[in-house]
Amino acid sequence: MPEDSASPFVLRHYSLEASQDFYRLARLLQAVEARDRDGEDVSEAALLASLKWQGHDPQKDRWLAFHPDHPDEAVGYTFVFTQSPQRAALHVAVHPEWRRRGLGRALLQRSLERAGELGVPQVLSNTNARNAAAMAFLQRQGFQRAGAAWCLHLAAGLPVAEPGWPAGYTVRRYVEAPDLTLLTTVLNQCYADRWGHTENTPGAVDEARVAQALEYWRPEDLFIAFAPDGQAVGVCENRPATDPAEDHLLGAPGIAPAYRSPELYRALTLTAGRWLRRCGPQAIRLESYGDEEGVISVYQELGFSLDGQFLSYLYDFSTPPISTQPGQALGPNE
Repeated sequence: MPEDSASPFVLRHYSLEASQDFYRLARLLQAVEARDRDGEDVSEAALLASLKWQGHDPQKDRWLAFHPDHPDEAVGYTFVFTQSPQRAALHVAVHPEWRRRGLGRALLQRSLERAGELGVPQVLSNTNARNAAAMAFLQRQGFQRAGAAWCLHLAAGLPVAEPGWPAGYTVRRYVEAPDLTLLTTVLNQCYADRWGHTENTPGAVDEARVAQALEYWRPEDLFIAFAPDGQAVGVCENRPATDPAEDHLLGAPGIAPAYRSPELYRALTLTAGRWLRRCGPQAIRLESYGDEEGVISVYQELGFSLDGQFLSYLYDFSTPPISTQPGQALGPNE
């Protein structure tokens, strides 16, 4: 795609061949987080991992923005990432010194156009619940509030208690008895009503897509919980850190709706947490999508500190957008 100008900015695709693009983007994200303090993981390790997301081509699905007078400094960024055939995730970041100039809107439009090309009917974007300007920006562009996500941390080195499973319930790692049909079913059951989670569109995540995800989520790091009757009712996807400076990821413990209880969330979280502790002393980052505040309280009781709440906003291509009109004031993130 040729370079395109969004006066006075130049927008172009992110390049894997241009080695400096990685560092330009890393510096931009760190500057944005330093100002907004949204709790985003802006480490180089996290950025590198994001370039390998399943269903995402960084050279087609990401853009950087530059001011003509600062060609070596990225001042804006956006990506779109297909989570399922039904929906894509979208993110926009603008350097604090370059806001209120229409850049955020131009970047968002670029990702929405790409989402349309990918054929997904819906796009989801998360923003910190404290960031009123970002929420107003999304609403002006036609996004509607859909749910919430949370980020919590357990400090490096803190112990994780032994889990106590309710009578008759068991848990095992997926690698011990791999069953792709069972894993696909339990993912859909546990996350069908959890806005913001990769697997939460009922029926949209099939075995082929889960098989692709297993190239990213290792089978030995997946835990599945079983009810006394042998039915799979819980799942937790984890990713141990591969670098001493990186956090372990405890990914959104999920319980099927009919079985949700503080006891099961507690047991599944502790099981995954103890496994990650055996992989290294690093801090554990717990991501939670669409859970009620009672579930978040369970995590806090286990020693996790709350880094932030993120609100999920949905853009539906079947609903006409409500974009900023000429002469209408721009928000601080635009």
